[in-house]
Amino acid sequence: IRAQRNRVTTGEAGLVGLIGEARTEITPEGGRVFVSGEWWRASSRAPIPEGTRVRILEAHNLDLIVEPYLESQADVVSENEGNRPNRAG
Repeated sequence: IRAQRNRVTTGEAGLVGLIGEARTEITPEGGRVFVSGEWWRASSRAPIPEGTRVRILEAHNLDLIVEPYLESQADVVSENEGNRPNRAG
C-alpha cells in the first residue's frame, strides 16, 4: 500500500517537477532542454534564454512544458534526488 502513495518516477509523468537546462532558447513555439541525461523538445509560455535552468510543468506526447527555475522559489536542488528540488517539512 505504501508503494501506491509513492511519486511516479518513470515515463512522462516522472518528468514533471524535474529541473533541467534550456539548451536553446525556449519559446511558445518550442526549443530543446536537457533533463536527466536526455534531450527533450520543450515549450514555454514566455521566452526562456538558452542556458537557463528550467522546471518541467507538464509532459505530453514527448513534448515538455517548462518554466524558468528560480532557486529563490524553492529549496536547493539535490543532484542525488534525480534533479528534483528538496522539499522541507
